[in-house]
Amino acid sequence: MENFTGACSTDGSRAVSGATKTDKMIKIAVRFFGSIREAACKASDEMEVPCNFTAHDLIRFLSSIYGDAFKSETFKQGSDELRDDIIVSIDGSISGHVKTKTLLLRDGVAVDLFPAFPGGG
Repeated sequence: MENFTGACSTDGSRAVSGATKTDKMIKIAVRFFGSIREAACKASDEMEVPCNFTAHDLIRFLSSIYGDAFKSETFKQGSDELRDDIIVSIDGSISGHVKTKTLLLRDGVAVDLFPAFPGGG
């Protein structure tokens, strides 16, 4: 598993450190909701990531920035698998967990991370 670390760029957005000069970077926006927002201690973030990043890579990267509380809200304990109750929306379309590992993010995309909503039925 790759390890990602974050660094702030001069415009206040974040960028993945360790990316090479040949890596094309894309800019994305992320919004956090509910307990995920509480773990991140903010409502949103903007960052640059390599163009070969998937949503799953992004969430792992965010865990390296926001720490253990964020990781426990998004990943199964002791695992690299997303929690079953996490909802990932990419440009307004809900993405299944399998798709988060294969779908490449594109420049300008908006990713929303939701905890499961209580109630129903």
